[in-house]
Amino acid sequence: MNIINKVYAVDPWADVKNPVPSSLSSWEGVLAKIYELLNFLIPFSALIAVVMLVVGGYSLITAMGDPDKIKKGSDIITAAVVGMVLVLLSKLIVTFLINNILPT
Repeated sequence: MNIINKVYAVDPWADVKNPVPSSLSSWEGVLAKIYELLNFLIPFSALIAVVMLVVGGYSLITAMGDPDKIKKGSDIITAAVVGMVLVLLSKLIVTFLINNILPT
């Protein structure tokens, strides 16, 4: 009784011509991927900014005159606005690079 079967190894990469995508082999492709990532992350960061604005506003409302809580709430609101501006500026910079600098 033969309980050992023969196993033939097959190379799983035999049919793959180019394992590295050609879109990442140039600066244009890398910037295009960054642009796609930014298009995904901007709505997510906007949601986080809105949540942080609500948290900062809640902290201001419940401060009851406590200067530490007022400063904490205003710092949270400032950080949320500055963070959203930085995210939008990053998209603007990448869009400018893709459309104006690289095609030449």
